[in-house]
Amino acid sequence: MISVAAGPATTRLSETRASSNFVYNAMQEVLSTDEWAARVSRLAELIAHKTEAIRQHAEAPDRLAIGQYEELRRRYLGELSELMHQYGIVIRFEGRTTDQAA
Repeated sequence: MISVAAGPATTRLSETRASSNFVYNAMQEVLSTDEWAARVSRLAELIAHKTEAIRQHAEAPDRLAIGQYEELRRRYLGELSELMHQYGIVIRFEGRTTDQAA
């Protein structure tokens, strides 16, 4: 489960700054609001696919495949968290993956 909470309204200018049309991040990459939304949407889709793949491989245990899918999922979750943080949104990920259960 993913829960989202609004963070502080302002952050240090050197880290992130959002305007009505663009997001500026610490790497000085400028994203249009549409591009930001497309990235968030795509990451959510990738996370859902990886979560389903992990579930399917857990039914007929394939530890190598599960580990690879979990690593991709962690990477996508981190990227999604960074994108959301640009608008002052903090994401907390809940739930157990198979590597946490072991």
